[in-house]
Amino acid sequence: MRDRDILSSRLTKQIADLPPEHVRGPVEAEITRTLDAEREDAVRRLDRAMRTRRYKHLMQLLRGWRAAPPLTDAASQDGAAAVEHVEKAQRKADKRLRKADDDIEQLHRARKAFKRARYAAELVEPADSQMKSIARTAQEMQTLLGEHQDAVVAATFLGTTSADEDIEAGSAFTYGVLMANELNRAAEIRASVRN
Repeated sequence: MRDRDILSSRLTKQIADLPPEHVRGPVEAEITRTLDAEREDAVRRLDRAMRTRRYKHLMQLLRGWRAAPPLTDAASQDGAAAVEHVEKAQRKADKRLRKADDDIEQLHRARKAFKRARYAAELVEPADSQMKSIARTAQEMQTLLGEHQDAVVAATFLGTTSADEDIEAGSAFTYGVLMANELNRAAEIRASVRN
């Protein structure tokens, strides 16, 4: 649901930023209608999932962990072990980024690795002030790669939505402009992380 809300906000802003002569047909209304339908479907699926035994068991388990966290022996180790864990997470994120090249899925995996490194560094920061720099760098990469992912998702959505038979023929031009903008943004980000 959150992804659809972000996509809606992103595309609404981009449509507003287009020169008026590039907005043809009821593109914004078509996008809103499509995303609203997808959101309603997601809410229904979430509601069903939250009524399952599995979900109820998970909630019970989480409440138990809140009262008595299932900490391992690693929780009692000194700060050096935690710093080592963060450094390993950072190296893994860097390696994933280097190996990703232009592979969209691998770039998304690298983003998730930077996110884990960031959170780990933020947790360890009280024990080692150098973690602040690692957390900041990881957050910058997470944000940049997140923007790449958003652009790829938006371009895919625009391509799929523009092919829908309920879309007015006059809207195709604007969908093409929006999709080209998203693909260009994704390509710019890929080029920037290769440098």
